Amino acid sequence: MPQSVVVDVLAPVAVDTAYSYRAPLGLKLEPGAFVRMPLGARIATGVVWATRTSGGDNLKSIAEVLEWPPLRPALRDFIDWTARWTLAPRGMLLRMAIRAGEIAAPPAPKFGLVATGKAPNPARLYFQRAVAQLVTNNAAAAANDMAQAQKLVPTELYYVLWLHVARVQAGQSDADELAANARTLDQSQWPWPAVALFLGTSGPDAVQKAVAAAAPSARIGLACEADFFVGVYQMAKAAQDAAKPLFQSSVDHCPHDYFEYWGAAFELKQMNDLAAAQPK
Repeated sequence: MPQSVVVDVLAPVAVDTAYSYRAPLGLKLEPGAFVRMPLGARIATGVVWATRTSGGDNLKSIAEVLEWPPLRPALRDFIDWTARWTLAPRGMLLRMAIRAGEIAAPPAPKFGLVATGKAPNPARLYFQRAVAQLVTNNAAAAANDMAQAQKLVPTELYYVLWLHVARVQAGQSDADELAANARTLDQSQWPWPAVALFLGTSGPDAVQKAVAAAAPSARIGLACEADFFVGVYQMAKAAQDAAKPLFQSSVDHCPHDYFEYWGAAFELKQMNDLAAAQPK
């Protein structure tokens, strides 16, 4: 009787770990192959990262093997290396590499390294790891890393904002900390309107007005960020019905390499899981 094969598939989502699936009997799958597989309540596109002979009887099966050119070993190795170096989830790097949608995408971008003579930016590394922790439901650890990033670069508005987001998710009170951190920020720059919203010195309408006043070329990105941060604001006020459509708008309109996209997607999943767990 032929042994079943288990394949570890990396999905282009904000996780670092590949998911294990049972390969259909008689079908030889090699690392780099593009497949469709069940992921939560949907069917997603992923890349086979490794194969092994195993039982796999309790695993879900691969739904479809796509007739796409395989992801080359050099690019898979590059994704693994970059994930280790930047502390970013491999799934996010895979998404940037293949830009996988539900149809074949344009050729993957070419990556390269340029020697700058500069050391890695530790604040950026803390920030990236913090966002990854946030979207994998580890808000307390995310708050610690985000605080380190903000301490290293206290004038960075996004670090102050995301530190507050992490505190909200962790259920930590940070009114005094936020007020102190805001004193170092340039109030003429985006995303200061979102900082002012969390400080209580303005409202959601002021954030939307700031987006509308921006240059047309920047408006889409700012709008998706605004939706996310105003959604967090509404969520902190326990206004779930107001927060949910804002998170959905952020998911629908944010470029997928925006951290706000991943934050909004996580919040939506949390809300949907909570709603599903409620008694009918």
